[in-house]
Amino acid sequence: MPKFVRFIVILLIAGSAVSLGMVIVSNAKSRREQDLRVAKERAWVETVMGNMSGRLCRAQIVINGQNVDADRNILETTLLVRQFTYKQEPLPVREVVVPGGKVCVDGVHLIFGAEYPEEYKEMRGKNLWLLMHVYAPEQKEEDRFSFWTGWTDESFEVPMAMRVHPLGLDAHVSYFENKLWQRVWDLMRMPAEAQQRSDFTVMTPEKLPSLKACEEMYLQDSRHSGLYEVSVGLEGLTISEIANVRERTAIRDAWKEMKAGKKKK
Repeated sequence: MPKFVRFIVILLIAGSAVSLGMVIVSNAKSRREQDLRVAKERAWVETVMGNMSGRLCRAQIVINGQNVDADRNILETTLLVRQFTYKQEPLPVREVVVPGGKVCVDGVHLIFGAEYPEEYKEMRGKNLWLLMHVYAPEQKEEDRFSFWTGWTDESFEVPMAMRVHPLGLDAHVSYFENKLWQRVWDLMRMPAEAQQRSDFTVMTPEKLPSLKACEEMYLQDSRHSGLYEVSVGLEGLTISEIANVRERTAIRDAWKEMKAGKKKK
């Protein structure tokens, strides 16, 4: 082989080796960064779930309007509902319309045992209460408002009240959070035997009636404030009418701002 050709071949081999080395180093660096990012996500989840474990999950409901017939029977009630984060920050207001004037709210209690799968060991030993639905007693399950819709046709939804970063410019759901709550959602729909194998227990209103409460709700007048506090925890689920004009006004103002923002878009 002529010297010139041999020189070119050596250059090509050396260039390939350098390029390969650069790719290996870049991949290793990328993997380290990914591992660090996942470790950080897991640490955040463990901290948030630790803060929420054993604590109340709460929301507020404002009666924003009621339709009545000639005999003053309530035909339909429009509610403004807002839930709170683990830091007790208010989440976006949602509008819910139910038939009649009696409103029910239910929740679940999730208990993660010491043998919960290693893949999600951050949840071990945690017990969490979640609000699930707002509805009228006669409403079909598929027509009820849900705080957590789980799977949709397009994606999976992590419950907002359980998110590490639910609000602000940094609002997002991490890859680890998404996987973790997908697994929880799937387990919630499995038979008790499958849940037992994962050391996971779901308490629902069917098993524990105190996880559901119903209340006749009225628009504010001389006797009613039109504002209700909802919470679920160790004592079950409670609905209490409270007299707090500032909170009621804040919820209505937040809803008006959201509607105005949607119209601009």
